[in-house]
Amino acid sequence: MQTPTMKTPVSKCIELATYAIRMFGKFPTNVVLTSLAAEMTSAQANLGTTQQDYTVAVEEVLPARVDVKYENLMADRRIRLTQQKAEMADGKKNGRIMGMVFPDGSTPIMRLQGASQIQAMSDLEGRLESAAGLWTEAMSEKADTTKQRESYAAALKYRSDIAQKVRDKRAKRNAAKDAFITKYVEITSRVAAEFPRDGIMQDLFFDEVRAQSALAESDEEGEAEALGGENPGERASG
Repeated sequence: MQTPTMKTPVSKCIELATYAIRMFGKFPTNVVLTSLAAEMTSAQANLGTTQQDYTVAVEEVLPARVDVKYENLMADRRIRLTQQKAEMADGKKNGRIMGMVFPDGSTPIMRLQGASQIQAMSDLEGRLESAAGLWTEAMSEKADTTKQRESYAAALKYRSDIAQKVRDKRAKRNAAKDAFITKYVEITSRVAAEFPRDGIMQDLFFDEVRAQSALAESDEEGEAEALGGENPGERASG
């Protein structure tokens, strides 16, 4: 009989457990099989829970990425606006205020992303404060830049926290999967001991590991009908 490995998809592991549990249930008077059904159910539930927790964490990654992308755009716009105001205050390009606030222009700052741009914005705030004696709007521009920098930094931290959460949930899921596989192998051995030299009964309780899941087959059949009979498996592999 086949047993799952760490390379076996979690969905398949859960399906294998469902198959075995239902087949065990066909023999309600066999105390050993009833006990094995309970143990398989527990292992399946633990794996399913950790997989769901991992899936939920992964679903939070996209919104976090969107937030960072947006804040990066807003930071670039804030920097550009400050540059434009500095040029207006100078009354020309490359004036005294621009030379003090943007000695290298704004482009090098806007080319940056993430932590490096956060640092560059912090440095910009320092230069704006130093220009307060020369430019009346310098401190208000500093306040707006600080607000945007903090918003950007918060989005970056959230994305980082979510990434760590995903890694943590994946580790827990993998541990649960390892425990499930260990239990599955143990149960197959106990079934073999319950039905010694009876290959038919030993194989009865366990589905093929490498066979495509019934759910996947159903999905592909439906997709094939929608596509007019095209085999989605062949289409996807092409």
